[in-house]
Amino acid sequence: MKKDGKESTYFAGRPHKQKLITDIGYKIEGDNIICPFHLAVFSIITGELIKPPESKTPCSPNCKLIRARLINGEVLFDKPFIPKTKG
Repeated sequence: MKKDGKESTYFAGRPHKQKLITDIGYKIEGDNIICPFHLAVFSIITGELIKPPESKTPCSPNCKLIRARLINGEVLFDKPFIPKTKG
């Protein structure tokens, strides 16, 4: 994503459930992405939590999205992340 001439890295994973944030129903509003499952709001520029989830599973104080980078055609995550999918 580019904003004000700066390119940022795409953040792909929800930290507490190991699911892709781009599952069905996500919404982007300005620089934020809204998680389709618990309505948490994250910055797509920094990955930081903007609004806590509306769930019984709280995020830790340093809760951030997991950063993914595409390097030479390979997706690399900043920390171990194996996305859980349906099925």
